[in-house]
Amino acid sequence: MAGLYLAGCASGTVSLDDVDMTINDLHRVVANSMPVRVKNETANGREFYSVYFVPKGGDFEESDGGPRRYIAHVEIIGDQKPYRIDITVTLQKRVEEAHYESDRTEEGMARVISRRIQKALHERREDRNVIDDFRVF
Repeated sequence: MAGLYLAGCASGTVSLDDVDMTINDLHRVVANSMPVRVKNETANGREFYSVYFVPKGGDFEESDGGPRRYIAHVEIIGDQKPYRIDITVTLQKRVEEAHYESDRTEEGMARVISRRIQKALHERREDRNVIDDFRVF
């Protein structure tokens, strides 16, 4: 892995650039790094949506229908290595019983999830062994 660069922009999206890992490994890392668990994944495996969640004690738990909830959207961008991973977290507020509307993006929460992904990418890289690194020429 060449290097990971964390970048943010005005849209509230946080990006991890230059991710040099196979797409199958990225799928696993992203799915395991999502708050609580993955709710939906697109057919091409490039976009992931979390279940609705709330922050609780430094971690996340599934939303229980309270007045506020969050949803994370993670997208793997690029058709070959290195990839870019975009993370967006949206805050939704309840406007009436069982009806929520998007309020704003939460860049701080997106940064927390990006750090979870970075940590998983780093641990995955350290766990490789000689057979995984061997390439036949």
